[in-house]
Amino acid sequence: MAVELGLNRYVQAPPAHETEFQRLERRNRERTYLVLFVHDRSLSMQTGRNWMLPEDDLVRNSLTWHTAGVSAMRAEDTVIAAFVSLRRIAVSTNKHCSLMKLHR
Repeated sequence: MAVELGLNRYVQAPPAHETEFQRLERRNRERTYLVLFVHDRSLSMQTGRNWMLPEDDLVRNSLTWHTAGVSAMRAEDTVIAAFVSLRRIAVSTNKHCSLMKLHR
């Protein structure tokens, strides 16, 4: 549903005509998607089931996302970006460990 709603849309350079309200709304949508991504990956790791949300441009650019919209930046954006990064590392490590167990 989050993808269908377009919460995962990544805007690298916001349009010049974007109003402050539109910027704030876009950032909130992006924040929502990133938090859902972290939750989805966490549940996947805990249950061993496949995740549902794709690792798209917003997720791949989350390390710089939090500084891109300085006027709309909130203090917790840095924490959200860090959690996304940690989940990406944990999932890749977990996947690597699973593959190692298969080859034993």
